[in-house]
Amino acid sequence: MTMKDMLDQDLIDTTPLRKEIMNYVSCIREFVKPEWKDKFMPLWDDILNLKEVEACIYDPGKQQGTNYNRKLVAAILHYLDSQKIYQGPYNAKAMAEALEDNWEHSVRRELAGDLSDEIKSAIAQLIKAKYE
Repeated sequence: MTMKDMLDQDLIDTTPLRKEIMNYVSCIREFVKPEWKDKFMPLWDDILNLKEVEACIYDPGKQQGTNYNRKLVAAILHYLDSQKIYQGPYNAKAMAEALEDNWEHSVRRELAGDLSDEIKSAIAQLIKAKYE
């Protein structure tokens, strides 16, 4: 049975994982533009509710030291730069330092990662519909 199947059948309580993800992404609020400060965490809450994201964010796969798909979280953080949410130029090194207290952490590479067109489209539509 896949993670998606277990999620569809409500066999996994995602509440603790969701809380971990929200705590993790809150570490980069210092990079968020002032006009997004109050919207950043609600945006992430909505992103985690997207069916395109939910299907894979709670599955860490072979990643070590995480209970969720940290690579996907990092790729979403990177994608949000294209949505003009951060102040100044995007800096994966600084973000990795904020997230992991170590700019050399493997997540730094993922902070330059790419998302599927399906996830990009879902996030862009969410932002346009609810946050613009």
